[in-house]
Amino acid sequence: MFRIISTARLTELDNLASAFPMVHAKCDRLEKELEEEQQRTEELTAAAGRDAARFHQEATDLRERTAVEVEEARGSALRTRQHAETCRTVTLPAQRIPVPAA
Repeated sequence: MFRIISTARLTELDNLASAFPMVHAKCDRLEKELEEEQQRTEELTAAAGRDAARFHQEATDLRERTAVEVEEARGSALRTRQHAETCRTVTLPAQRIPVPAA
């Protein structure tokens, strides 16, 4: 059995059918753009991971170098203090020698 379709509905269906290739092409283009963006996101994520690992290693190296420098500074301060104590011990008796009045 046949069905009668109004002219307005027939025009609407014709417009929808003619728009399908354009919609399909736009969908294909958007899928391609999505794949490109996903690939770019993966690249950026990998780069961020490499940078984070590099920064972590640099921070670890810096902490180690700082610890070494602190120990060297403490050793130097201790040696300076011991040297100052030695110099003070040597010079104190000399200061007790009476100086004749002129």
